[in-house]
Amino acid sequence: MALKTATIPITDHNTGGICTTYYMVRYKADSESSWKIMNPNIFTPPVVINGLSASTNYSVEITRYCCDGNQSNPVTITVTTPA
Repeated sequence: MALKTATIPITDHNTGGICTTYYMVRYKADSESSWKIMNPNIFTPPVVINGLSASTNYSVEITRYCCDGNQSNPVTITVTTPA
């Protein structure tokens, strides 16, 4: 079975003079209990996750880390890979 790739666009909201340093991305198949952390972190959108199984739902959690040391609340989305 060929492995799949998921590409997730991100709009960088550099507001109030606070810039984005990087995004931390965690993901897991819905059938898994443990999260995988992308390494290295994402410095420039989009998020591209390689090596995913076909026809599978994945939860993807993205957290923005800012230049001032703060971070956003994680945003979780569901991605389904094609067959």
